[in-house]
Amino acid sequence: MNAQLDLGPWRIGVSNDVSTYIVSSQGAPVYRSLVAEAPGLAQPTEIVVEVLHRISGMQPHALLAGTFQPTGDDRMRLDVVKGAAFDLSGPPIAGPLGLSITVGLPPELAEAAAEGFVTAPAADPVPGGIFTIVGGAIDHDSSPMAFLRCGALLRVAMVASASSSDPLPAMERLVGTW
Repeated sequence: MNAQLDLGPWRIGVSNDVSTYIVSSQGAPVYRSLVAEAPGLAQPTEIVVEVLHRISGMQPHALLAGTFQPTGDDRMRLDVVKGAAFDLSGPPIAGPLGLSITVGLPPELAEAAAEGFVTAPAADPVPGGIFTIVGGAIDHDSSPMAFLRCGALLRVAMVASASSSDPLPAMERLVGTW
């Protein structure tokens, strides 16, 4: 899947190319555990979400790559790999939106992504299993708020994909609440 949404000041890119954005872990991952809303079977999924918010001359930007492995039980676990400190010295690559970004997920942005993921309203019930944010990408305008929003969109996209639904309508609905 490669798709883009252009929703007013928001641009969102989605793909399944998770391997491009994997971050080398630097310490203990961020971990959250919640009760699953749909402890049934779901399908494994991998998805990348990139967010750009054009507002007041600034363009906060975030990219997250995640995987889901169903367990069929009544718990949902989120693990977020934390990368090294904010560093733009790596080689630039293009994300789903075609913009130049650098692979990385600094600890403060990993925390924001986790918060956005666990607090996002999901259009579909969350299945039991292990959600892992395996990587991300940053640029000079990346911010905790951008990663909070991207984490929320990643949750909506992953839950929809795990239940064999198209994630784009659910993502569009979520952005409409912002």
